Amino acid sequence: MTFRLYRHDDDSAPVLNGQIGSLTNLLDAVLVNGYGTKPAAGWTIAQTGTNKRGYQQGDGGNHPTGIILYMDDTAPGAGGAREVRVCGFETMTAITPVGTGQFPNASQSSIGTGFLSVRKSNTTDATARRWWIVADAWTLYLFVQTGDDTPPWEPGFGFVFGDFESFKTGDSYAQIIIGRLRENYTDGGNETLSSWSWGQSGYTVFSDIPGHYCSRHWNQITPSARAGKIADLRSGGYSQWTGSGGTPGNGEEGSAANGWSDNDRNYFPYPNPVDGALWLAPVYINQAGMRGYLRNFWVPQHQAPFSPGDTITASEGTLTGKSFVAVNSNYRRLDNTRTPTQFLLEY
Repeated sequence: MTFRLYRHDDDSAPVLNGQIGSLTNLLDAVLVNGYGTKPAAGWTIAQTGTNKRGYQQGDGGNHPTGIILYMDDTAPGAGGAREVRVCGFETMTAITPVGTGQFPNASQSSIGTGFLSVRKSNTTDATARRWWIVADAWTLYLFVQTGDDTPPWEPGFGFVFGDFESFKTGDSYAQIIIGRLRENYTDGGNETLSSWSWGQSGYTVFSDIPGHYCSRHWNQITPSARAGKIADLRSGGYSQWTGSGGTPGNGEEGSAANGWSDNDRNYFPYPNPVDGALWLAPVYINQAGMRGYLRNFWVPQHQAPFSPGDTITASEGTLTGKSFVAVNSNYRRLDNTRTPTQFLLEY
């Protein structure tokens, strides 16, 4: 399935702002209908209501019938129209919502009855916000420049939903949702997407991270299972250079035993002075072991080498011709200073 880049400055791109329904309108266009010359990612609408949606994955993904992303864009919480509430369902029978296999569930999040928050603006008005989406029929990555912060930390608000690549054969529940567990907070330190399993005090390399939930555990039984993630820069393991290759899952994942503390993070200079290259690492999903990795989602082994929205194309090696867009996620370190965590989304 083809990943595509959708962005705020495309011709005919929908406007995202702090008004009711702007995010469902955007995702209707990106996931289901397309806009301008951009085809849709390949999802369908399983359930619909006024500014509420149940977006169902397309055929051919990890789950035989497609997991559903539920979204409430009616200004349901403390942030009003600045934010939406989201969760996943295995099935839905009504948009209220009614369904089975909700993740997270009511015992895991105090937002409503088991939801996460996605922030789309710091104001409840028509001010247009910059956004970037990379998606295919099974996976959605959303980043929004909400106006809550200033460069270089913007866009500091991200959301992930959908399939990841699993190391388990026949893993029908290899889906993850990553979002906020607090509403109406401007601080990017609430962004769980920038957190890593060992990057906080008391966390080990296989710790779960707040705001990270798989539809089910890798055992295929336990519902709404918490998860974590690590990147090779932080685990001391194998990294991939855009010019040399190496595939996640080919035995080169490297050691995930001993990471650096957050305050001791080290980055290669960019470009790497030895070979003049950009080095990237995959992001692994951990759940009492290494379950898989995020699809088309990379972490540079350099400190934010690009500006948000920059696009890069690899010119040599096994990733030749692959294109990436740079997005930042706001991160607060243990010493209470901030650095932007940068991701490169492949499309």
